[in-house]
Amino acid sequence: MVKKDQMYEFKSSCTEHTVNFIQKRTCSFKVSMLFGTSDIFRKAIRAHVVKHMRDVKFQKNDKHKLRIDTNVDASKWQFYCAMHTAKEIINGDVKEQYSKLREYALEVMRMNPDTTILLNCDDSGRFQRMYICLGALKEGWKQGCMPLLGLDGCFTKGYHIGQLLITIGVDENNQMNPVAYALVEAETKDIWGWFLDQLASHLELNNSFGIVCISDKQKRLIDAIVERFPNSEHKFCVKHLYNNFKAQHRGLLLKQILWGAAKATTQQDWKGCKALVKSLLQGHSLRDMECNNICEAFNAAILAARDKQIITILEMIRNYIMTRLVRKRIEVEKWSHEIGPKVFRFVEKVKQESVYCYFEYSGNSTYQVRARGDEQFVVGINDRTCG
Repeated sequence: MVKKDQMYEFKSSCTEHTVNFIQKRTCSFKVSMLFGTSDIFRKAIRAHVVKHMRDVKFQKNDKHKLRIDTNVDASKWQFYCAMHTAKEIINGDVKEQYSKLREYALEVMRMNPDTTILLNCDDSGRFQRMYICLGALKEGWKQGCMPLLGLDGCFTKGYHIGQLLITIGVDENNQMNPVAYALVEAETKDIWGWFLDQLASHLELNNSFGIVCISDKQKRLIDAIVERFPNSEHKFCVKHLYNNFKAQHRGLLLKQILWGAAKATTQQDWKGCKALVKSLLQGHSLRDMECNNICEAFNAAILAARDKQIITILEMIRNYIMTRLVRKRIEVEKWSHEIGPKVFRFVEKVKQESVYCYFEYSGNSTYQVRARGDEQFVVGINDRTCG
């Protein structure tokens, strides 16, 4: 397998192997050999099969794979054993990784100040769950993120069968900012409660008032949020709501009414949509986020890690977060304004639309605003309302 999107450094031995493959045809494949591109790898395979008189057929390549059909008479079990052996050579032994979890946690905490890692095992010492909140993510959420937490869970496949729980924040540029994650044995109410307890402790959420949680409509997560964050506002992802809604109420008109209610910014617009989703507009939430896309985006970014061994999963997630933080820090240094580019473009768009609005002071810190057409609104400055 050759990944096109990675840059491999050639070792001297590897270069010699490649030359022998293509020119002399006197070399055989060995474990840990590296090839610079898929074309070089393809030429090496051609040289190998010519030498050994094998019959192979190249198929159309996937993005990250080179596929070849062979006329080898082998059972599925033999192929499975060969694949299992290859994965152990690449990723290491499964039991060995579990035995090194405690050392891994200590090393991560040593290299990342103020990082919190909790490792839970049962009475026999068998792994149960692991919670990680990196120090940079913790401080970043406290100092520069909106008081919003996106919560979601996804399956892990392969060697570690369980669930990966994540919580994602929104930064100053209205982009996702990972906060914490945990590998757990199942997605139950008690485990979600344990995860939320850790969040409340490490993010110093002594009073959950002002915190907005957004998730898909999971019964176990809903109950856990009600118990652990009783003063917070819980929003549901409209995309998941619509998937449940359309099972009994199909049609484009109803879909437009649902999304219109979700995006309404005034009580009049919301009432015009007949209030299909009341929870989306009530309370103290001032965020225009209707979907839990921040969690879905993070899940997609770590998709390749979810079928690996446990330390490999954790390392791939940590490396992704580390490189993303570095990339975002470089982008911030290039900002031409005090606010993020996405937020700046939104503000500029609103400023252009406000040219067509006229306002008159009506007393008590309220203004009457006339927009295009016959629309009129009453805007309260002190209570920050528009109706």
